[in-house]
Amino acid sequence: DVQKAQAERMMKDKRTSLAVSFFYARALRIDSFLSIVDKDKNLFPEWADGINSTLHAEALAFIDDIVNINAKGLNEILTAPYTFVNAKNAKLYGLNASGDELKRVELDPMQRAGFLTQAGFLALNSTRVETDPIHRGVYTTVNFTCADLVPPPGTIAQLPTVTAAKTMRERVEAHTGKGTCGGTCHGAHINPAGYAFENFDAAGRWRTKEKGFDINAAATYNFEF
Repeated sequence: DVQKAQAERMMKDKRTSLAVSFFYARALRIDSFLSIVDKDKNLFPEWADGINSTLHAEALAFIDDIVNINAKGLNEILTAPYTFVNAKNAKLYGLNASGDELKRVELDPMQRAGFLTQAGFLALNSTRVETDPIHRGVYTTVNFTCADLVPPPGTIAQLPTVTAAKTMRERVEAHTGKGTCGGTCHGAHINPAGYAFENFDAAGRWRTKEKGFDINAAATYNFEF
């Protein structure tokens, strides 16, 4: 009872909220948003100059709102269908905004839910021109299922840029899916987690088609390693 009372006392202290926010910011690697590679402006005209700092501030504001304003936790971080936008990042969400101040906006819950569907995470785990299901899958598998993924031995072959595949998913499947040398880890764990985000392009915008083909974001994830 004494321990419980002391824990409750400390949780009411503002310093605890700051510590929890700091923990989430580090655990989710939000500082890495400052080094997101610039996207090809011809393909992604919504990608504004200097947007990295806005995506970084957006994620921090989201965590602060959940932890310090609403006294919630990880469940809300992964499911809350809202974010914070200003003139620089609003267009990535199909919205309009003015000024530099970040303001809370509600998002379509059928499209976005929580931190992993925000532009910062999605753009970080993409190249200048296309999505990266493998790295999106590695991030979520390692950081949210706490899987101990063993790095592959030797030199890692790069994903082929010119293939007969029509979509990114088909390219990844042909290179690392079932029946390939990467079929075990990639086929069961990494790729399925990454495919879940294929409705979001390299800049984090929502899409239903890729090169004219319907997006397939369905997959089965195996929690047994």
